[in-house]
Amino acid sequence: MKESDSIKNYADLLANAARTKSREFFACDASGYAFSYALEAPSHEIVVYCAEPGMGKTTILTTCVAQRALDGDETRYEDFSNSLPDECADRLGDLLRWCTNKSRKARQCVVSCDNIPACDEVDVDRQVDLIRKISRTGCVVLLGIAPEAEGILDRLR
Repeated sequence: MKESDSIKNYADLLANAARTKSREFFACDASGYAFSYALEAPSHEIVVYCAEPGMGKTTILTTCVAQRALDGDETRYEDFSNSLPDECADRLGDLLRWCTNKSRKARQCVVSCDNIPACDEVDVDRQVDLIRKISRTGCVVLLGIAPEAEGILDRLR
């Protein structure tokens, strides 16, 4: 499955998972360890997948979010591929508000931020601050970034 296909088929993943009620549907060959870790990540955890385009980040993220939803978690998947750095901060702020609301009510809250673009240091600092705040609400945060955006990873360490 191509990355763009996995975004379009997110609703189909959820529907099929609900019908089959089987984790076998969510088998992942590209990075089994990364996949299984994201399925079991505890509250407040930030999981970052940094890889070149086409390496399966989107597939891992959408599949994990779909499985976590099937398991009863509140989930949200956001694709930032067409967002400018300022828009990313705004969208992360929206996610923070969503997480603050949902984490009070849900068993577990999981957000996935895919294709966060590379940007300058000021924007990276804003994004990392918001990502940490999202995590502090109790949500698991799954991030998919390309190597060009590794400034986010460096600041999160």
